[in-house]
Amino acid sequence: MNSIYTDQQNQQFSNISYTFATISHFYIKLHYYNRLLVYSRLVFEFLVEMDGRRNVFSVDLLERFAAKGRGNVSCMSAGNDVIVLGTSKGWIIRYDFGLGDSYDIDLSVGRAVESLIHRVFVDPGGSHCIATVVGTSAADTFYIHAKWTKPRMLSRLKGLVVNTVAWNRQSITQASTREVILGTEQGQLYEMAVEEKDKKEKYINLLYELQELKEAFTGLQMETASINGAIRYYVMAVTSSRLYTFTGTGSLESVFFSYVDRAVHFMELPGDVLNRQVTFNIYFETIF
Repeated sequence: MNSIYTDQQNQQFSNISYTFATISHFYIKLHYYNRLLVYSRLVFEFLVEMDGRRNVFSVDLLERFAAKGRGNVSCMSAGNDVIVLGTSKGWIIRYDFGLGDSYDIDLSVGRAVESLIHRVFVDPGGSHCIATVVGTSAADTFYIHAKWTKPRMLSRLKGLVVNTVAWNRQSITQASTREVILGTEQGQLYEMAVEEKDKKEKYINLLYELQELKEAFTGLQMETASINGAIRYYVMAVTSSRLYTFTGTGSLESVFFSYVDRAVHFMELPGDVLNRQVTFNIYFETIF
């Protein structure tokens, strides 16, 4: 079959592919040494150069005073046109740019001293939110659904600082979180689930706790696949020095219980990075 492109266009595509391959090679090295800013600049400059006539990216102002006078922004999370901000005075502010509205909730109510939103997490669909409040008193973790006007305190997590959350992206719905994994500052992994109609959590269970080297979990990722009618889980969890992996079929509880009497797989990570993150990138290749 004859190509629909000219020789000059084919050469341009070849050059572009080579450049992206080169950038990808740099990306692997730079990501490994936590130099994502440099990589982002490389890609940005490359795309602007390829376009030549106009800027590929633009910056739009969404909210000038995003914190609404509730302190400074301490953390942020986003999903499906929804952005949730946490502030230094214990407030969370939810912006829904799809509906064009916003509201704010004070999570420091009932606490004797001023509190800070340590982390806030929003699911990919923008319906479910988890936030942890810290201060001089014990930490508290809350769950808020997009339809709720009041947060639900997760009393089982009282005193635990939640650093990272992994959503089950294949199963989560607007009405149910399904299984969610939470990683804590104390080196524990918890599983929880919330049904919106019940107005409270269905359960919160301890899945795993680091014993050999007590470190804070700083990043989590969970993926699932259906194999012969059974659900197989693949969970990655990182600390400042190690990458842990957990795999198995059945429920999350049974997967982690299987590690009671067998060694956990982990990889030592180089460098001295206190706040490592982990994410999955899935690539699709189409052949014409």
